[in-house]
Amino acid sequence: MINSGTRGDTILYSEYENVGIVTFNRPETLNTFRTQEYTSLSSILYDVHSSPHLRALIITGKGPAFSAGQDLTELDGKAVNDPSDQLKRLEQLQNLTQLIDSLSIPSIVAFNGLSVGFGLEISLACDFRIAATESYFMFPEVTRGLLHTNGTLWFLPRLIGLTAAKEMLLQGGKFDANYALEKGLVSAVYSKDELFEKTLSLALKLSRNSLNSIALIKTILSQTYDVSLEQMLKLEADNFLAIVQSADFKEGVSSFLEKRNPAFS
Repeated sequence: MINSGTRGDTILYSEYENVGIVTFNRPETLNTFRTQEYTSLSSILYDVHSSPHLRALIITGKGPAFSAGQDLTELDGKAVNDPSDQLKRLEQLQNLTQLIDSLSIPSIVAFNGLSVGFGLEISLACDFRIAATESYFMFPEVTRGLLHTNGTLWFLPRLIGLTAAKEMLLQGGKFDANYALEKGLVSAVYSKDELFEKTLSLALKLSRNSLNSIALIKTILSQTYDVSLEQMLKLEADNFLAIVQSADFKEGVSSFLEKRNPAFS
């Protein structure tokens, strides 16, 4: 049974066992974001960071869209033309990207439909992306004279390669879930009816693994493109020597010898 809760009517938060679930809930606007949604999501993510009982996080949307990005009706002339106001807004958005990227627990996006702009950008900071067959995606900035601002130019080539990233970013067109799967943007595609069940199943599976190991692997993987092989080998060795002293390692060995499922802390 999912325990329900809210952080305002437009961003829902609930938990299933030790999995946190964030749901964008403005289906009438295709889950676009205003300042209040950015603030609510930020509050939730800070709480997730400080909730030791959580072992995985799912982010999804309600209705026909995951998110269509910024609610343009909130932007007035000042917001568009004032550089200081623009910088403040960008810093708020980029902080959300960093909050997701720095999670020590696994994060999964379940694309339930259209994903454009901010919603698609923050999904790149998650560990897994799963899509409904009806989903479609756009990076439309080049068709609007804009530039990506939430780490897209850092995350996307690392996720799918430079050539595929250029295809998506420089053309700016719409592409579907099967193309996203082919290019590696998403790892699985399911019917909309089974999307959440499959996503929750993955989250629960991940939650049974050692969070100590997961956190270290995520941290080290984030340095993959910035260090030499020699430096990576040293990182692995140093962290291996530390982790074999952990309670999780002892539990992993004991459960293997006793032929039972591990119960990690």
